[in-house]
Amino acid sequence: MEHRTDKYIQLSHTILSCMTEKDFLRRIKMNADEMTALLRAEGTRQLTERLLACTDSRGRFCAQKVLAELQPQLDCFCEAPEEGWLQHAYLGVLHRLFPEKPAGSAETAAQRAARLFLLQFLKALYRYERQTLPFDPTVDFVTLTPQESEQHSGSGEYLQLLRMASRHYVYEFMRLGIELTPFNTLGHIAGVHYVAMHAARQLAALQIPVDLGLVSGAAAGHDIGKYGCKKSEEKRIPYLHYYYTALCFDRFNMPMIGHVAANHSTWDLELDNLPVESLLLIYADFRVKSSRNADGTEIVHFYTLAESFDVILHKLDNVDAAKEHRYRKVYNKLQDFESYLKALGVCVDLPALPCSFPPQPTAMQLADYALLKSEAVIREFKNLSIAHNIRLMNKFYNQEDFANLIETARSEKNWKNLRTYISILGEYSTYMTEKQKLMTLRFLTELLVNKESDIRNQAAEVIGQIIAHFNEEYKKELPTGVLLPHKDITNLSLWEDTLKSMLIPDHKLTEQHKKWLENSLKSAAYTLLASSQPERRREYAEQLLVWYRSDALTYRNKESLLQTAVTLEPEFFTPEQAADILMFAEHMIAEDDLGLKAAAIDVKHHFLGARFSRAYEHDIKLCLGFDPKKELSREDLSEMYLDNLKASTPWPVKIANIQLMLRTLEQSRIDGQALHVATHLGNLVKVSETVVVRKFAGRALVSIIGRLPLEQRNEIAVELSKGLEIGDYQFSKYIPDYLGVIMLHLPPRELDELLSDLEKFFSSTNGQVVGAVLHTLGVVIEHYDLYRALFGEQESEDRSSSRKYRVLSLIVRGFANYSPSISREALWSIGRNLFGSAKLSLQEKRDLFCHCGKRILALYESRRERELDFFHNAAVLKHLYRFICDYELEIGAFPADDAKKVAFFPGTFDPFSLSHKAIAREIRNMGCEVYLALDEFSWSKKTQPRLQRRKIMSMSVSDEENIYIFPDDIPINIANPSDLTKLKQIFAGKDLYFVAGSDVIENASCYRMEPQPNSIHTLNHIIFKRSSDERRDASANQTHYPISGKIINLHLEEYFEDISSTRIRENIDSGRDISNLIDPVAQNYIFENGLYMREPAYKHVLQARGIQLEAFEKANPAILEDLQADLTAQGYELSAVRSYLSDDTVRMLCIRDGKNENRIAAAAAVKRVDSIDLLETFGDQDIAAYIRSMAAGSIAVIGGLFFSEQATIPDKEQIILVEMLSELLARDYTYVVYHPCCEAGLSPHVAETVTRQGFRNIAPAGTTPIYAVDMRSPVIIFKNVDTLIKHPLSSRQAVRNALEHAHDRLLKMLTEIYPGELVLSYNSDIMYHKMIHLIAKVNQVSPVPYEVKAYGKYMAVPFGKVLEGSAVPNTVTKALHTEKYFYEDLSGFTIEEKSYYSTLENQIRTIRSFNRPVILIDDLLHKGYRMKEIDPILKANGVVVADTVVGVQTGRGRDLMTLKERSVDSAYFLPNLKCWIDESALYPYIGGDSMKPKGTAVATCDLIPSLNLLLPFAVPSFLGEIPGAHFYDFSMTCLENAREILKTLEREYQTIFEQKLTLKRLGEVINSPKNPDLLRHTYMDESMAASDFVEMDIEKLIRMKKLFKETNERMAAK
Repeated sequence: MEHRTDKYIQLSHTILSCMTEKDFLRRIKMNADEMTALLRAEGTRQLTERLLACTDSRGRFCAQKVLAELQPQLDCFCEAPEEGWLQHAYLGVLHRLFPEKPAGSAETAAQRAARLFLLQFLKALYRYERQTLPFDPTVDFVTLTPQESEQHSGSGEYLQLLRMASRHYVYEFMRLGIELTPFNTLGHIAGVHYVAMHAARQLAALQIPVDLGLVSGAAAGHDIGKYGCKKSEEKRIPYLHYYYTALCFDRFNMPMIGHVAANHSTWDLELDNLPVESLLLIYADFRVKSSRNADGTEIVHFYTLAESFDVILHKLDNVDAAKEHRYRKVYNKLQDFESYLKALGVCVDLPALPCSFPPQPTAMQLADYALLKSEAVIREFKNLSIAHNIRLMNKFYNQEDFANLIETARSEKNWKNLRTYISILGEYSTYMTEKQKLMTLRFLTELLVNKESDIRNQAAEVIGQIIAHFNEEYKKELPTGVLLPHKDITNLSLWEDTLKSMLIPDHKLTEQHKKWLENSLKSAAYTLLASSQPERRREYAEQLLVWYRSDALTYRNKESLLQTAVTLEPEFFTPEQAADILMFAEHMIAEDDLGLKAAAIDVKHHFLGARFSRAYEHDIKLCLGFDPKKELSREDLSEMYLDNLKASTPWPVKIANIQLMLRTLEQSRIDGQALHVATHLGNLVKVSETVVVRKFAGRALVSIIGRLPLEQRNEIAVELSKGLEIGDYQFSKYIPDYLGVIMLHLPPRELDELLSDLEKFFSSTNGQVVGAVLHTLGVVIEHYDLYRALFGEQESEDRSSSRKYRVLSLIVRGFANYSPSISREALWSIGRNLFGSAKLSLQEKRDLFCHCGKRILALYESRRERELDFFHNAAVLKHLYRFICDYELEIGAFPADDAKKVAFFPGTFDPFSLSHKAIAREIRNMGCEVYLALDEFSWSKKTQPRLQRRKIMSMSVSDEENIYIFPDDIPINIANPSDLTKLKQIFAGKDLYFVAGSDVIENASCYRMEPQPNSIHTLNHIIFKRSSDERRDASANQTHYPISGKIINLHLEEYFEDISSTRIRENIDSGRDISNLIDPVAQNYIFENGLYMREPAYKHVLQARGIQLEAFEKANPAILEDLQADLTAQGYELSAVRSYLSDDTVRMLCIRDGKNENRIAAAAAVKRVDSIDLLETFGDQDIAAYIRSMAAGSIAVIGGLFFSEQATIPDKEQIILVEMLSELLARDYTYVVYHPCCEAGLSPHVAETVTRQGFRNIAPAGTTPIYAVDMRSPVIIFKNVDTLIKHPLSSRQAVRNALEHAHDRLLKMLTEIYPGELVLSYNSDIMYHKMIHLIAKVNQVSPVPYEVKAYGKYMAVPFGKVLEGSAVPNTVTKALHTEKYFYEDLSGFTIEEKSYYSTLENQIRTIRSFNRPVILIDDLLHKGYRMKEIDPILKANGVVVADTVVGVQTGRGRDLMTLKERSVDSAYFLPNLKCWIDESALYPYIGGDSMKPKGTAVATCDLIPSLNLLLPFAVPSFLGEIPGAHFYDFSMTCLENAREILKTLEREYQTIFEQKLTLKRLGEVINSPKNPDLLRHTYMDESMAASDFVEMDIEKLIRMKKLFKETNERMAAK
């Protein structure tokens, strides 16, 4: 009873709330009180209880029953209409949606009010259903949440749709339709909406660009047109409802939703490019079908994709083989789309219990392409293509993004890049809106005056294509008698305007531009006519013929029209239209101009079908002044050669000359002329200024090449190939189309030689040359069947195929090139010449795909996809996708050809050499699929960044089949059985071999371990041996390997034995060619990036310095034994010193010199002074009062700083002072006074030492100095520039002096900025010394390297800038390469992997594979940004952290580690600090942090600029609240220091190597040199010295002086 009462209350509240809505009351002309009274007329409770009984078995309200209960209220308005209230309400909404449908009987005002009352009441009841009943996907709609509506661009229309549907009661109308008609249209629409939004919401959660408003709106209205069909059209509803749906949405001004909703037919999938919103709607509509049960009720079903295919196939009308084939094609596309959804992590299965919102999807881990099997490779290519199409269509669908695309293309200067944009616009033009097509046409028209003929022709072709399809052709069935609406801009009107703009160019254009514009007519006209249906083609031709019939033509008009006519096919015209062109040609023949005559004769015979007939020969000879009855002589031909090379000869005459030459050769009238003609044609291809002539000459050359003797063919081919390199690219870019075919006329030996010559071009850094070669190779493959036809009998099929695959591999090699332009050109050739070729059959393409598909995919994975690359890749992937779909449809599944044997070949590959490649190739030839793995477990080697080594390796093997790079995110440590278990699982079902050199097996520690399950001993092995190994083994008679698996011995050729990493590095240092040691392209990459320059092969093992830092303890006068002579010489009174050190309250720190018999090198003594003892200590009331006022805590007085002149330790004075001050800070002293026990302690040298750390004299003028410093918030500077400079310059005295002077200047500047505050300078050597001792203590090893290698159980993991490139003694050391990246607006920063290194996740996985607990190492632990970033990843990967050792730890850092439950040891502890300054980060080109756009992955950034936090790059705000003048002075000091350091390095480099140290060579002397952000958008002249650039930065800073310094001075003066 209580439950029933709750229902009653809720229903009553819902009804009252809904029936008193302001908009409804306004429309019905009642107020809230009147409505409430009406509802309660018979008692609210009674009405509500009766209504609760008006439901069906599912709890849904039945309108017929509700009407009966509402009759009294309706009677208050008026009598029921003739057709009854329900039918009247239904027809009223139907008429609003489709005004052409009758609205029922005439309606009075009272009837209108009653109708609205009924519909609003039904709305209230249906609202109550949604509140109380379980979600039913065949009845309910879950609209977008407010947050979803805000995030999706289509929501403007979507919200409009919701308002319209609510105001006009569309949902209530569809519910009534179920009861009043035999159709359950609502059930299908709701079901489709449910399925579409189930997938769409998951895609949105996965950050896929999908407009949820567009999907929801289109799904909710996709079948609304079924209600609009007339009674006579009921049998054609499945075909006609698309039209009515579009009509309805157009009526309510919702074009975007309407476009998607009206194009949801399965046949719409025949369009290649659909937005994801359309794909989702078609996919959902496909899966939701209806049937009728035994009593005729329409039931909605949800099917899987496969089930729906069978259901629909049986429902299709007139299914024959052709229709089933067509249907399977679109079904396959839906399968591909569903597969793509699954690959993303979208759950396509509907839940057993329907729910309003889908589960949150889990993003699937990206596949490792190199490990994929054949069928997975196919699937990934499909997914990539679909993903690119979705992103691209999203850009097209968003007007702002589309406008940005056009502007980006408009600003592109490189013609090859521009070609990509034009291709994309042409490819996707069919799905543009008419507004977008007009924008595109304007842009393409601008390109008709581009200097590149290729761009002009391509733009003209796309113009023709867009005009042909400008007004979207309505392909669905139209209702009888319906005509499509008239449009202001039509295909014909656009073509008319285009003709005018081409043939009557703007007078502002230059003559050359006008000529280019008119010459573009032929391409636009041909594409338009070829792309049009016959009935439209005649109309377009008629528009064109208006100009042929005109009498007001200029010379250029006539020339352009003739050129166009000879290009067009006669079949494009009706006989009458062709006659008009012939008449035009006759008129031109009558002209006096020779060029027009020649062109007109060509047109005439082209349209008569006798272009190369005797009649043509007769006419053209007569035209050119030759006797038609006589044969051409040698002299005639020679004259033609000269004429054709003259710029003044009209192009039609040149073409006529070429045709006559060909006719002469056909008749063989003159001996020996074939070579001359061919040579002449080759020259025209290379040098002719007219594109038409170049192309005609090229085609002519190809047509006669077969008539030449073999040696002459080779001569022509070689000359053309030389043109690729030495010719102007404006001309040489036309050579490949003809050279590629001509090469196939060469016999095997000559062809192979020429291919080898072309292969050498790959080592060129000239991208245009390599691009031309790639194009040539693509043409070779595209026409390779020609070669088999000509020379198939001269060699075996295997040899012929091998050559073909070699050419294919060269193209793939181009794709692997580090140059983006070359890589793009190779991919373009793969897409257009291979898989987009109309010449190659599907079987031929499949053959090519099987030999390169996986390699292309694996290489694609490692590419950085920039904006241009994205468009380029989208176009190429579309070709691949079409090929795959066509092959699967026409032929079947791709054959599986996965290798049965796998070889795992790990190594540091630093760099990957030809020796490594030879080994991999040899193993591949044994039938193995080879996986090269970059080994990060040889931790003692100082390797180049991992991703750069991987790039070198990838480029080196890209031309080899079945050799792949093992994934970066799967570390395999051969000493870790769990890793080897994982390796076996990866290659489960395959015969797995481990590849290693015999020296590795003999020396690697893992082989000396006891064998255990899945240890390295259990793997099959391929062991490669050098000759020296074999000789040694032969002398020992046998070789024992502790291996239980199979062993295959591989013998390395002696040539490759001489290739070693050491030899390669030596040659690089000397600047010598290494192309006989490594891949030539890799060589270019190494030299261009300055890799391996002056780089040691192994990490420097840090040595604990020859010093001993003694503990802070009670002073001992015994130290005077070592210092007595020095102190006496320095003027100390030893008795006073001895007396001071004998005081029980004095404490002392000492440094002993290990290189000088462990004698005292320096000492410092200090005592605590309480506030009440200050007067007694200093003997001056004012000084005591001053110190008392300044000190906020404990006070220490340093009474002595003692040094030995004989000590070998540099900077001992500063070291001992810093050590003492650090000790006092750790003991919470906040104020320190230097008041020596003897006046000799006030020498200038000592005074300079203490003032450099911020001490200032507080004694009155004229009295004995007393130096004091406030230590509450010290400034810390890490003196580390020397650690970045490479040997041998790091050991040069001049360099050391420059570094010292720079450091002193920096300290002086900081003491000026922070007067009286502590500036603490930490020496990197001393800090490292202390840290090594701490690490050794934790790891229980000696800080001095053992003679016999032995390592502690822990692994050292430096994760900042400290110890980078160095190893800790007796401790396995593996760096975690991190970097701080500032956002471009400096609003924040992130900690991520260093550039060219694996992600932090992958690096930590590698560390985990060492299977050792780790000691984390960093220089500073204060705010802990790096620690906060890596700690969660360490924990997630199960890395055990034994301890953390840092150089400097603050109180805040200690608190952080306590909260993280991590232990930490430090060389120094500081309770607090003002700021931490890394000195190297202050000097441009030497050090600094990095910068990248926010949210951008490191791997996607090409050049990551550095940032030095100083002017003019950025305001050094880390210095705190200081005057602007200090910002200026600090920045100037840093820049001047950088300049002087760099100039010193440049001078010393010149002295040592007798070369100029340029910016390009800076990596030879500095570890990881930086590139400041100011140069990011400017050209850097790398031949200049870095100091020159710093000089420019100083000049920029001087310009800011007034802003920062003089302004500050004026403010101070006021």
